[in-house]
Order: sequence, then structure tokens, then C-alpha cells
Amino acid sequence: MVKFFALLAAGLPLALQVAAVPSLPRDITFPDGASKIAFDDDNKVFIAFNSADKELGTFPVTTRSLTRRAGTCVPMTNDDIGKMPGIDKLRAKADSNWGTGKRKEVVNDPGMPESPANICADDAGAVVVYDAKPDCKTRTNDAEGTLEGGKIILENSEGANLKTTTTVTKASTFGISNKIGVAFHFPGVADVSDDITTKSDFTNTQGDANEVGSDQRTVQRIEQTIDEGQNCKLQLSTNSCSVTGKGSLKMIASGMLWFEYGKRVDGHFKWGIPIEDVLTDINDRSSAIEFKTTGNLDASSHFSSEGCKNGTAVATPA
Repeated sequence: MVKFFALLAAGLPLALQVAAVPSLPRDITFPDGASKIAFDDDNKVFIAFNSADKELGTFPVTTRSLTRRAGTCVPMTNDDIGKMPGIDKLRAKADSNWGTGKRKEVVNDPGMPESPANICADDAGAVVVYDAKPDCKTRTNDAEGTLEGGKIILENSEGANLKTTTTVTKASTFGISNKIGVAFHFPGVADVSDDITTKSDFTNTQGDANEVGSDQRTVQRIEQTIDEGQNCKLQLSTNSCSVTGKGSLKMIASGMLWFEYGKRVDGHFKWGIPIEDVLTDINDRSSAIEFKTTGNLDASSHFSSEGCKNGTAVATPA
């Protein structure tokens, strides 16, 4: 089944407007093959048609708000319509369906706080590609602990700690002013850390910088059994890496694009096309935010013993 999310757009003469701006709730499911939607001003219902103009059914309107993925989407604006790389395909579809008469292209009536045409961050997030192999150095220090019952006991932080500054080098052409919640994916560094995924806010303004990091350290309790008179010590190693890289985040348009005509076309003033139904290639309806990142990745996870002849050191969660 195919789901469509529709919104009646404003801007027509008062006699052609309705008292409340309707939308299709998410739980309305259109029949397979529905490729265009009309709003019936007289009966206040949506009508679904297939590509052969066969009516597939009518659906009542609702004024219930629609929800968006929190932090990852912003409402699409009328200015964004022409910024989709594949907009000509949508216009050609409208021309084929309803001719080239005078019309407006509209998304998201401002009287509706939640609207079905959105621009959302790609679910895949932003993947960082390192400019070069991270430059890593290892520091080794003697560990300080306490002697209890024939054991050296100490606590140590184990795991990776990533701190970076991410700067927008090229803004998306879409007019996104809100901060976007984004998942950043940093590749692992051999012998230092596995892949790291962390979430942070992102802006769409060239030159804007945001702190992006992830502290995955946990405290470990380390015990080393010793014999009396042994000159036993533990050493902890810390890997510190400088990381620089770049990446991009696709901002993707989806939802309903309405074509509003000054005269009835096929019996209706307003016809809608689901953007993703025509622009099946995401690149035709997306614009990327490009960024660079620089920072440090530290990992304290290795310990060794020296001069301890009675067993090996054992680490357990503190």
C-alpha cells in the first residue's frame, strides 16, 4: 500500500478557500497505484487517482496535526520547491496531467503548524572520511595505586574519548534555518578505537562550527597480585590521535507538492503530487551540507606489568 501525506495550500481567492486547512492523517492508506491527489472543495474530501485518471476512492479530511522526526526535519517552504534538482520532472508531470495553465506551486500552508512536506536529514547520517591516516602517538606512564592484602589495586578509565570541531564548508541550497540533529559516523582507528557514532546539532550556515564528540570511557578496577619484596609496577598506555576529515549530509525533500490552478482542471482547483513518487532518485530531491572536522581521539585501554612474578594483572568494571 502507498501512503500519501497531503495539505491544502493557501493563496487562492477567499471564495475558493475552506474554513480549516485539512491534512491526510498518517493512518490513511491509499490503494496501490495512486499517483495523484485532488482536493474536492465542494465535498471537503481528498480523491485519489491512478495514472490513467481512474478514481480510486475518496478520503475525509482531518485537522489533526502530523508529526515529524524530532530534530531531523524542518518544514519545506515554497522557496525550496525550485531548489530541488529534479523539479522539472515534477513540473513535466503536472503539465502532462493537467496542462500548462496558470498555476501556483505550493507546500505547507503557514496556517498548519505540522505539515506533510518536509526536508529531513538523511537517515544514514553524516559519514566522516579522514583526510589521511590519523596521526597517533602512545604515552606510557607508571600507574599509582594502593597495596591491599598482597595486591596492587588501581582504577583506570578505559575506552575512547573523541573531541572534534565540525565546520560547515558549504551550506545546502535549501533554506534551512533550524538546527538539525545529526548522527555523525567516525571510522575506527586501528589499535585505538572501533567505529564511533555520535549525535550532535548541525546548522546550515557556511562557516558555522559545532562541537562534536563522544566520551565512551568506563572506569576499570585493576588488580595485580604481588609477593613480598617484589619490585612490581603497573604501566598504563594512552593512545592519542589527531584526526582531520570531511563529509556531507544529504537534506532530502519529501511529501506533497500542490499545483493550484486559477480555474478548475478536471473538476478541481488543487492537484497534488507526492514528491518522492516522481523523484525516486534521492539526488533529484536533495541538497547536501558539506563540512570539515578536526580534533583528537584519545584511548586509554592498555596496561602492562613489570617485575611482577606472581600472576598477571586483571581488570574488571569498577
